[in-house]
Amino acid sequence: MAMYNRPALPRRLGLADLAVAVFVFSVLYAFLHLGSGMLAPLSAAQQPAISLDPIYLPYYAGRSLLRMFLGFGASLLFTLVY
Repeated sequence: MAMYNRPALPRRLGLADLAVAVFVFSVLYAFLHLGSGMLAPLSAAQQPAISLDPIYLPYYAGRSLLRMFLGFGASLLFTLVY
């Protein structure tokens, strides 16, 4: 039984590809933006100022989420190596 296949046509970029690209670049930007705020010194004399304004709540939540993912990654790496 012979099977006949048509040659594959070149695929064009669509709206879904653009949406995925925008999402990936926005996640990378958020990762870099939140990560740059984690370069504060750990000494007790130079504590960073924390604002209690509700507008900063998403930023602080993003930093906490980034720390959780970094901790999870370190834990996973340790588990796989050990």
